[in-house]
Amino acid sequence: MVCPYTCDVCDLRFSDYPSMLEHVKERRHIFRKKKSEYIASRPKLLGSASGVKVSFVNDALESDAVLHLSGEVDQSQSLKVVVTNTYNSSSLKINSCAKIESLSSVAIEMQDHLQGVILNPKERHEIEMSVKSDHIGRFRIPLELSFSRAQSFRLLREILYQCVSDQQLFEELKPNRPYLKPKVKLPDFHHFIPSDSQPDIKKNYALERVINLENYSIPNYIYQSIDVACHAPGNDRIEVLLNKLKLQSLTFDNYSCIFNKLLYFEEIQMWDDVAHYAMYDVQLRKSSRERFFQLNVYKEFPNSKILACASQNAAADLLIKRLLDHIPKDEILRLNALSRPYGEVDPQVKSVSNYRAVCSQELSDLCKDGDMIAEYPSRNTLMRKRVIVSTLVTSGRLVSADMRSHFTHIFIDEAGQATEPEAVIPISGLLDIKIGQLVLVGDPQQLGPVIRSPIASKARLGISLLERLMSYDIYQRDARSGHFNQNYVTKLVRSFRSHPDILEVPNSCFYENELQACANRMQREKFCNWEGLPSKNFPLIFHGVDGKEEQEDKSPSWFNRFEVMQVLSYAQDLLKCKSLKVTPDHIGIISPYHQQVKKITQALKTADSRNEGTCLNLAKIKVGSVERFQGDERDAIIISTVRSQESFLTHDRDFKIGFVGNPKRFNVAVTRAKALLIVIGNPAILRKDKNWFRLLMHIEEGGGYTGSPLPEDISADESCGYVSGYSNESGYGETNGILEHVEPEMSHNEREIS
Repeated sequence: MVCPYTCDVCDLRFSDYPSMLEHVKERRHIFRKKKSEYIASRPKLLGSASGVKVSFVNDALESDAVLHLSGEVDQSQSLKVVVTNTYNSSSLKINSCAKIESLSSVAIEMQDHLQGVILNPKERHEIEMSVKSDHIGRFRIPLELSFSRAQSFRLLREILYQCVSDQQLFEELKPNRPYLKPKVKLPDFHHFIPSDSQPDIKKNYALERVINLENYSIPNYIYQSIDVACHAPGNDRIEVLLNKLKLQSLTFDNYSCIFNKLLYFEEIQMWDDVAHYAMYDVQLRKSSRERFFQLNVYKEFPNSKILACASQNAAADLLIKRLLDHIPKDEILRLNALSRPYGEVDPQVKSVSNYRAVCSQELSDLCKDGDMIAEYPSRNTLMRKRVIVSTLVTSGRLVSADMRSHFTHIFIDEAGQATEPEAVIPISGLLDIKIGQLVLVGDPQQLGPVIRSPIASKARLGISLLERLMSYDIYQRDARSGHFNQNYVTKLVRSFRSHPDILEVPNSCFYENELQACANRMQREKFCNWEGLPSKNFPLIFHGVDGKEEQEDKSPSWFNRFEVMQVLSYAQDLLKCKSLKVTPDHIGIISPYHQQVKKITQALKTADSRNEGTCLNLAKIKVGSVERFQGDERDAIIISTVRSQESFLTHDRDFKIGFVGNPKRFNVAVTRAKALLIVIGNPAILRKDKNWFRLLMHIEEGGGYTGSPLPEDISADESCGYVSGYSNESGYGETNGILEHVEPEMSHNEREIS
């Protein structure tokens, strides 16, 4: 359709003139027009005019055009605007000096009200004022001064006001050194110290190995292919490599071949990544040493043999803890890897784990009397167990023992977090394809496996087996009935975690509004009358903070000290609330950047040390990335989003980091809260993402917005497209969600093969 009428200010088109006239009356158009006019005229008006000098004075520091001012919340900062008539013969009239209200929310109090002050030649006039803010953040305060001599003219001056809750702590959190992008040149390793002998694991290996695992050394053609791709012209080097190695389409015939190559690429990247942690001339010292899972197969099929797997040890431990409530200890086994220390095992799981005490003949410098070491039981012992729980990788020990067709049911919990080659270990080696049943449990809308290699990521190694299978027709809804085939898919729709208001946005964005809030009413409404809520009975807060991103030393990760201060303030308020009996275990703090996690942790520890008499144990609050919180939950979740500058959004999108433009990371973060969700961030940035924009509007409509005022041009029917179109569904996986932000490592995407 042809739209002949255009609003250049808002970049909108209209099919008829009346529609455009209605638009120009809207608040957002008026605000954008004022803002664009201000930006256009700012460089000229910040300059000087003939015969007039305007400057700021604060604590004997003088500034002409822009004054940088710092202060604490609810404390006034005094300053003066000094106007000097530099002409020798003509007078100057000061008509007004005022803040441009629509462009700043900070309170300014003038000590005297100008009523057409006349300045004689060489005379000066001081305008005293004070600045105060009740919110943390950075604020640009534009002042407009109007003059007249022969004719009227205007000048602009700006105050950049930085407001924090604790100036001393804010200074302690500043970058210890300026950020310097590391240029890592790895030395050639020529000298290796061989060990006297390989560890003898056979004594801990009663499980006979019937099928030997082959040695999969990385073939030379893989290295050569990478080298050719690195020197290929143009920017599509990875695409060239994928085409050369025929990695574009997955079939039954090339299944093994493709995943072999992808795992080679991932191994090369892991070697490359870990090499950046190499230390030299270092003395070695001897070390001092979650999900709800309901299993009815055990009761319904008394002759069943069950293998339950998870991708991580913590998830496998949680799984068996839940099962121990229903299954006798002598029928269940937690099969741990030989390398897993006994101390890392959950205390409730140790009694059903494959550990034994060290005997006197095995005592050495590395183990002492009373230590426990892992061992693999014999095949017959394992086959007597009704249920075995292990990680996906450790299940490979059962494959090498040739236990195919022994298990009638194989469950993979959190299947969305495992790479497909990991998930295939128990499936291909243990599942009887004629009578065996496989159950994949997980959420394809949440974070997938972490992939290091950009090549393997581009070739869809970051897509889990669960997510890939869910794209097939057999696992889709029936077009006519709108339901899944219950023989293949069971969708769990009852949520026993979150308050309905917390669940509303992720439910509509990711789960087709099918989730039902079934959490205990008393538990989920725990904070509904908390005095810190802007709106009672609405347990969501969006606290707007216009902060500043910073980096330090050799870490490429980002932090925002203004948001750190606000996070600390909320954590203290929650723990000080005696009526709710909040403890550190009830609170979780999430941020997508490693440096922000470190700075928040530092601030919590510092606050504890300064208030020893009334210690709140702030340092015991769990602070971590979204990946660390996946599968976890807390009564109250505080999210620090960090980003405050639009120029960095493209960087985050390209390297798959941060919150903006990453729907899976957004979904995990906001669904960790049971009774209270607090989001701290810059609304002008988060509105660029369609999911964050919906959450922002939901909280604003519920009365939960506070902090720096929402941009006046924001609208509930707005369609923000800058980053919202980006999704993580192209197979790239969570490539850099953790790794790019663990110093001193560089992002692998910034190296030669990117």
